[in-house]
Amino acid sequence: MDLSREWIVREAKSAPEDNAFRETIFAQANGYMGMRGTLDEGAPPGAPSEPYFVVQGVFDEQPGRYETDDLVNLPDPLPVELCIGDARLGSKELRVVSSGRRLEMRDGILTRELELEMRDGGRCRLSFERFVSMADRHLIVWRMRLSVSERCGTGSKLPVAPVSEAPVECRLAWGFDANRTNLGTVHFEETGRGVWGQAGLYHVIRTLQSGVTVAQAQVARAYIDGEPAEPEATELVEEGSLLRSQWTTRVASGQKLVIERVNAVCTSRDLDPDGDPLDRAQRKCAEAAAMGFDALAEATRAVWSEKWAAADVEIEGDHLAQKGMRYCLFQLMQACPEHDDRVAIGAKALSGPGYRGHFFWDTEMFMEPFFAHTDPRAARNFAVYRHRTLPESRERAESMGCGGARFPWEGTLTGREQCPTWIELPDGGEERIVTGDQEDHISADVAYGAWHYYTTSGDEEFWLRYGLELMVETARFWQSRVERDEEANRFVIRRVMGPDENQKMVDNNAYTNYMAAWNLRIAAEEVSKWQKHLDGRKQLSALGVTTKERAAWERTAAEMYLPQEPSGLIAQQDGFIETAHKPNVGEPLKQADVLMLFRLFPDRFPEEVQQANWDFYEPLTAHGSSLSPSVHACVAARLGRMEQALEYFRTSVAMDLADVNGNTANGLHAASLGGAWLAAVQGFGGFWLDETGGVVLRPQLPPAWRRLRYRVQVRGGNLHCTITDSELIVSYDHPADHPLKATVFGERTTLTPGACHRFVRG
Repeated sequence: MDLSREWIVREAKSAPEDNAFRETIFAQANGYMGMRGTLDEGAPPGAPSEPYFVVQGVFDEQPGRYETDDLVNLPDPLPVELCIGDARLGSKELRVVSSGRRLEMRDGILTRELELEMRDGGRCRLSFERFVSMADRHLIVWRMRLSVSERCGTGSKLPVAPVSEAPVECRLAWGFDANRTNLGTVHFEETGRGVWGQAGLYHVIRTLQSGVTVAQAQVARAYIDGEPAEPEATELVEEGSLLRSQWTTRVASGQKLVIERVNAVCTSRDLDPDGDPLDRAQRKCAEAAAMGFDALAEATRAVWSEKWAAADVEIEGDHLAQKGMRYCLFQLMQACPEHDDRVAIGAKALSGPGYRGHFFWDTEMFMEPFFAHTDPRAARNFAVYRHRTLPESRERAESMGCGGARFPWEGTLTGREQCPTWIELPDGGEERIVTGDQEDHISADVAYGAWHYYTTSGDEEFWLRYGLELMVETARFWQSRVERDEEANRFVIRRVMGPDENQKMVDNNAYTNYMAAWNLRIAAEEVSKWQKHLDGRKQLSALGVTTKERAAWERTAAEMYLPQEPSGLIAQQDGFIETAHKPNVGEPLKQADVLMLFRLFPDRFPEEVQQANWDFYEPLTAHGSSLSPSVHACVAARLGRMEQALEYFRTSVAMDLADVNGNTANGLHAASLGGAWLAAVQGFGGFWLDETGGVVLRPQLPPAWRRLRYRVQVRGGNLHCTITDSELIVSYDHPADHPLKATVFGERTTLTPGACHRFVRG
């Protein structure tokens, strides 16, 4: 059976108006840098296009009233100008007979193939290949292949020139285009450009506010029929923002011209600064060029093979779901800065300018679980990144009159809030943005992310060094943020916004209250636990945690108002249930809010409570956020609502491939990518950790699926699960042969390393 179609994203047809959408879909990255899937020669005339080349962490402040940081759109190393004979690629003089692109998700290589007709009736075959290396994160590798067929002078749909069997002259201009901005804002100045070595170009910029140096070095090599070939002529072209080397060579009928390019990128903020950025870029470029495209591709392919072995989710019986699932995982893995604990994954990954590259709760609540169970180092880094932002987060809490740390709703390299307070509207007016002021739940979300990594990994060194402090400081924030309702004898939280951003400035948002209570309770429990250990006592002493403070957290958690009606309904906020179904009152829910609690804490709420709230909230939800379908898919699968679960899952995995929300042109929906994994593995796959950290397995498949396979890491071991409609097969391995306790279909059991365990659905 040919399963390659489930690993390849193909461009079925090419409509100019969809160009920006396709640039997002074919985006490539490696966690260090990312680029959109722009056409090599540039967009067709009039087609929307957003060239975007970024290095993660290279931010610069946007000046003016709407002051926030931008992930800087850097000089573009990709564009070329190719002329075959006297016709330029992209012009009407070269008729496109056929064309297509394909993204191979097994190795991240993007290939574009064209058959072109020249004016004299002759045809040529042209292909472009490129990838962002996973083996050396500083490299972009590109290859062009051109072959010219014999020309007959007939059958052409172009005005026919006299037939000639002379070799065809080909001119290729390659290099850098520095005409790049962030939605019109210029963020860098050029500090150097020119020629290096025998056939290389370099380009250096410095960001205007943050002062980061970014150096790029590029070199090309030509081959004819597999043998090295020197261009017949070379010319350095400097026109405004363009720096290009123009090569001219001739290709006879039956010959194949191959040109390979390597581009190396280094910055002054790299973690391995060995020499200045330009020196490093030139060294890396020269070494990589000597290896050649095929060897470099094999190296990146080997890294991808390891990643897929750890992360693949196999779905049998649903081709579209399988391809969509793999696309989500592919984009998550290539966006992950697993090498760097100073950053996270932005809301648009590294695929487009939307949200300016900022980090949201998306990281902890939708992406961290995937990495915690497939690439724990990455999940650890996300929490360490948040720990680095504690100083500014403490300042933010203080400015609110609170203690502890209030993390930013939109973050970059620091804890300074990046969510704009005002935005300019198309008509010139302004709109007040309150999400950064009101979505206080972000602090509990950060605590949850750190806690989830800790319970999944058992990494006590991390917890004592970073995680415990995050838990303490967020608990301090909530302790000072709550208010005492003396009449009702409970603690409440007023003037907030929950995940449903259509409801502003509400009191007692259920998600916020539950998460705050959870945060306070876990913090108190961890303080009690670590007071019994010498290293823990030292850390708690350094943090100034007292017995009185711990007791206050316990009391507040116990007396927090956690709204729930006798019917089991949980009010999203004060007064919501009474008005939700009244005509012309309020707005539909933008996304899952109460239901988000069930995804996070399935053991905390009885099934009948979850069912009642599903029946109430699901019809009210408009899914205006890409985060919503995956949450609904996960909860529905656990509740046995297979038809609805599958519908929501298919929406989630197609969020970008099918442009569900109509805005994929601005960049991928990174939270939805992670949410798709959660729906597949924690929903249909029935895997999660209960509140004690214990493994739960309770899978249930849609009737259309024949089999589901996945692998997850838990505390140093690997859990392999294969699910059919009748049984669950589990194998478990651990380097130290530690057994794993689990609850499978409601029954407690122990999974023995090296053994194959079969469980029949009851």
